Amino acid sequence: MAVKVFLLLNDDLIPYPSKGSDPTSPFNKAINAITQMPGDELYITTGYHSKKTFDHLGGKNFANNLNSGFTKTSGGTIHLLAGKFSDAHGKVNTDCVNFKCTCKDCYPKKYKYFCDDLKKNVTIPYPSISINARLHTQWHSKITFKLKGSKFVGMVLGSSNLSYPALYRYLSSNTECDLLIYDDSYDSIVQSELSSFINNTVIDLGTNTTIALRKFKNANGSKDITNKINLFEYDSSELSYLTKEQIQGLDNDAIANLIELVEKKISSVIAFIDKTAQPLEYT
Repeated sequence: MAVKVFLLLNDDLIPYPSKGSDPTSPFNKAINAITQMPGDELYITTGYHSKKTFDHLGGKNFANNLNSGFTKTSGGTIHLLAGKFSDAHGKVNTDCVNFKCTCKDCYPKKYKYFCDDLKKNVTIPYPSISINARLHTQWHSKITFKLKGSKFVGMVLGSSNLSYPALYRYLSSNTECDLLIYDDSYDSIVQSELSSFINNTVIDLGTNTTIALRKFKNANGSKDITNKINLFEYDSSELSYLTKEQIQGLDNDAIANLIELVEKKISSVIAFIDKTAQPLEYT
């Protein structure tokens, strides 16, 4: 398998969207690209949701993208996981987690809204698609990946939650940085979604060529991508961090090893979720 790797940035390097232009972020576009790739299992995990995550991802268009990816494999399952439902003191309100609270829009309810929207707009009109929703009160990793017969198709991972600021341009007070890694057989899908960002705030890290970090300039001067990119927050071994030097040194063999590590990590993530996450139960 040949793969491509993109670095996705969302900060003040991105021009504020002009009137009438698409205001969504590269991260949002990458999520939609992954959903369109053919596969039978899609995992969407995050720490936080917004009240209208489904709408921010594109609403009906997002539902159509989900269906198009699963149609190519005669249906499939969307695995959902969210967490980090504890407060600033690390305490979890069990009434909130069990959806028995009187809160207006606590984090568990925002997750429930997303599940409800997917059921209404995806599983009911497209019965070949099922949803497996779970929660983990301390989960905070952000990873979305698609599998086809247990084989890796594509993934988005990094710092962005499925929150309103991260899904749009120029709204987050944070500088978000995510990685998009995918089978380059589906490059046309990615190019279609991200073409307006590539070589600006989406950096093509290549396939089997040496990777060069790019320097960006804006009104405040220049910025270098030199920080470590956190991939799997709950696991600090092997693939957890790519440093500047490692990125620069990736070649054909390293890319092959990267995919081997990605598939190994995906297996460990699925095992971790299956072992520790609880089913989402609500009426």
